[in-house]
Amino acid sequence: MSFITLALETSGIYGGMALLDKGRVIGEAAFSSRRTHSRRLLPLTRFLFEEIGLEFSDLQLVAVSQGPGSFTGLRIGMSVAKGLAYGLKIPMVGVPSLDALAHTITGCPGDHVLPLIDARKGEVYCALYEIGLDYTQERTTDYMVLSPHEVSKRVKGKRVWLVGSGVDQCFEILADKYGEEVRLPSPVLNRQLPSSVGYLGFKRFKQRGKADDTALLKPIYVRPSEAELNRSRKKSGGTLKDSP
Repeated sequence: MSFITLALETSGIYGGMALLDKGRVIGEAAFSSRRTHSRRLLPLTRFLFEEIGLEFSDLQLVAVSQGPGSFTGLRIGMSVAKGLAYGLKIPMVGVPSLDALAHTITGCPGDHVLPLIDARKGEVYCALYEIGLDYTQERTTDYMVLSPHEVSKRVKGKRVWLVGSGVDQCFEILADKYGEEVRLPSPVLNRQLPSSVGYLGFKRFKQRGKADDTALLKPIYVRPSEAELNRSRKKSGGTLKDSP
């Protein structure tokens, strides 16, 4: 019996969606754009369903990239996912963007994986993962937003795979410090994949035996938005010129 999952990835420049049956990818559509994902997401989703021969009523689970990442992109993806979950009366799960990005790497036991998402302002969103003897990944740090120099202090000399839109900001600093221990994946894999969101979402739904609370599920921002910072500055009597 089929179990169809729709995955939505809108946390960065790379966006898209994937359809999976019991965790196996049966279709994926992705794009790269600095424009908002709102205009492309639903039309491409409908196209994907038509090409595969499925109806929205065939869906049994929605998985959505939860962040960190683009504040606008995360809100768009979360809104669409919640609309589908409510409208179709199906469960929904959030998948942290860094977890999904790390999942694109297949290394060896003992290797570290360091997903890096460009957070602008000279910083990256990141977290550190270790590959276990069974080739599963265990996150060993919190989700963080750091400068490249701060990132270099978190790596402890083991072989580490860098992946994501923040690689260019960190590679030279890490390579100078750790040399050949710093590895890069194929450029084809160096991006956020909707299929990874779908696979992890399906896996976690089956392992936990329940979905997230659709009403309470929120993006993982890691740091406050500009709007929140501006409100905080106004309350403290500061202005935009006071920002670092």
